[in-house]
Amino acid sequence: MKQLLSVFLLCAAMYIPLANANPSASPLLATMKELQAEATAIEEQISKAQAESAEYEGGLIKNTIDQRIAVLKLTKSLVDQRIVAIRTGAKMKTQAPASAPDSEVAASAASEIESLDKRIEKTRADADQYNGGLIKATLESTVATMQSTRAMVDQRRLTAKFGLGLAQAPAGEGASAKTSPSSSGSSAKPKEAKAPAANEQIIVVTLEDKRFSKKKYGHGIYFNLAFTAVGLEKPARAIKGSLVLNDLFGEKIMSIGWPLDDPTSPGETKRERDTGFDYNQFKDEHQRIRDAKTENLTATYRVDSIIYEDGTRVDF
Repeated sequence: MKQLLSVFLLCAAMYIPLANANPSASPLLATMKELQAEATAIEEQISKAQAESAEYEGGLIKNTIDQRIAVLKLTKSLVDQRIVAIRTGAKMKTQAPASAPDSEVAASAASEIESLDKRIEKTRADADQYNGGLIKATLESTVATMQSTRAMVDQRRLTAKFGLGLAQAPAGEGASAKTSPSSSGSSAKPKEAKAPAANEQIIVVTLEDKRFSKKKYGHGIYFNLAFTAVGLEKPARAIKGSLVLNDLFGEKIMSIGWPLDDPTSPGETKRERDTGFDYNQFKDEHQRIRDAKTENLTATYRVDSIIYEDGTRVDF
């Protein structure tokens, strides 16, 4: 009799949480089911990103992918903690302050993700048209950057939707920067791989050629450039921005004001030939650009303002 009673009590104890798992009986457990689905989706994204990262031995694209992996892992950790908190009633262990759910912020982030997904799909299709070369590498880098941005926006969406802990964006995992002990025995922190800002993802610029020209009254550095509007939402009348010249590691060498005055449509590529700047022999950055091989330079375009053909304007 005692054994039967023990079995009955054990079964009852197991049945209670299962009964409560009915979404109609417990809004919290309905939320937990949503969180579990999100955790599964994030796990799949992590596995896919890790497979992508394994295709590279190093470089900017790998660092960008590894940063996305770090963001995804932190997001999953926050989601997992929320699931455990619902199951057990335990407090969240995250050190970050909790946030109140905000449906408007969540909806805005979801809309931003939808837009990013379309841009990623299109840029991926553009990249797949090339078997190799600088243009393909630039487009692949843009895809990696937008995917990293997507991971951060999705973290914001989940934070707003479920009231998760407010996470800080982590440093990219697998960063190639090394640390070396100092004379005092301390070690320097590796430099974080910085994801490009949103206004650096609207126009992708490809540096096709560079030359140094000697003139009678001065010298100049001139470029052949291709500007592709991968992130433009609608036709633009003019774009104000800066051409940023970087080394192979993505470190900025110099920035030049560079407006795009011709009307540009989403996805369109505009080419400029033999445009550049006057060379100043007393500026280190000018010397670096002059001496560098074209293949050892990369370029980005930072948008400051856009005037659209419909008359609207956006400033960054």
